[in-house]
Amino acid sequence: TNQDGHSFWTSNSVIDTDCDGIIQPGGSDILRTRVIEFTGKFERVDRQCRAPLPSGRLCPREDRFKCPFHGRIVPRDDLGRVVDLENKIILEKEKKQSVPDWQDPQLLRDIQHQTGVDLKMPEKGSKRKRKRNSNLTNLKKEQDTPRSRLEKKVFKKSSVKKVANILDGIDQRKFRDKFGDQFNYVHDTA
Repeated sequence: TNQDGHSFWTSNSVIDTDCDGIIQPGGSDILRTRVIEFTGKFERVDRQCRAPLPSGRLCPREDRFKCPFHGRIVPRDDLGRVVDLENKIILEKEKKQSVPDWQDPQLLRDIQHQTGVDLKMPEKGSKRKRKRNSNLTNLKKEQDTPRSRLEKKVFKKSSVKKVANILDGIDQRKFRDKFGDQFNYVHDTA
């Protein structure tokens, strides 16, 4: 609190929120910042991606080896065209072979394993055989409803047996408490 008794007239950096008498000069902002020391040697990036963008401008990104949008960084002229013929051939080859991130085989396998839906795109040039979808309902197939799933769990032999044992134990305790002094109920017949 402030010496005047007004806690709302002070700035955040002066308020002692912990009530331990120690006032932090930066306040709670110090607790939210994180400093990471870089121990390596800094190498300056001296070239840009310079790939042509749809707007007509050139990509201004300055990455060391690979632009995340346009691939490997190669020397380009003022119009964004690749200068070396070898680099041009290599870039075209990489572009054909590359798979977009959303079509990553490992990711698609994980999604299929989790959801059961295959999201893999068909290969270019290969026609996929379409499965005819009839709108008829299969009457022989058991309906998978929440009720049927619950019935399977509740009426399973082992769960019914557990519930029966618990209820029998409750009944035995109740009769032992009420009629424990009578001869007929003292001895268990079960």
